[in-house]
Amino acid sequence: MSDPTAEVRGQYASVAAAYRTSKVHAMGADLDRMVELLAPTGEEIAIDLGTGAGHSAVRLAREVARVEAIDLVPEMLDQAELLAAERGVTNIGFHACDVRALSFPDASFDAAVSRVSAHHWADVPAGIAEAARVLKPGARIVIVDTVAPGDPALDSFINAVELLRDPSHGRDMTMDQWTRTLDDAGFRVVAAETEPVELDAADWFARSRTATWREEAARRLLREAPERARETFRIASDGSAFALIRGILAATRL
Repeated sequence: MSDPTAEVRGQYASVAAAYRTSKVHAMGADLDRMVELLAPTGEEIAIDLGTGAGHSAVRLAREVARVEAIDLVPEMLDQAELLAAERGVTNIGFHACDVRALSFPDASFDAAVSRVSAHHWADVPAGIAEAARVLKPGARIVIVDTVAPGDPALDSFINAVELLRDPSHGRDMTMDQWTRTLDDAGFRVVAAETEPVELDAADWFARSRTATWREEAARRLLREAPERARETFRIASDGSAFALIRGILAATRL
């Protein structure tokens, strides 16, 4: 049986630098919305679950006392450290570990975030359960991730496109699935919203260095998408541009 964590490491070790400079990851109103929903006082010790190239950790570090940023891929953490140094941010710690086995004691943190990471986790419920373990009662978590529509056909369509582009993709969950996962882990969801993320297909495939046959298959799916998918994902007639759906959820640890 293949190891999904090895697939993630293998996929991102060689492309990590592209995510530090990616406008899709470095910019976006969701970074500010993440902080707004977290509502920090400035005294919090926070954890960033799957920091990637560090954009969420660097943004959050301006608002809290300290951020512990974790990621499965050491090369991503190297980029995150470089980003923090470039921005003059010094209150971030960097840790290579799996979200399913966090190297921190129970109730260590006052806040948690995860941005554009969870669709790569090997076991999302286990990762959220670990987040609940290391958070103090009353602490808030904000999840930002690509999500699938509730319609099963549209769910299958976008997850097929995502998996063709990146074989380490797990799945884009629906907002209902996210709510149930958070509820089951001992959180109470206090906000849930979605927004489109407009993407240029060429840039999207180049960033992940998608194999040629995979890119061709994904582009064909986009070009030949049924009308409902074309409308939902704002797919250009030639498949050159489209939109993913970004979900943003805030929940409180009970």
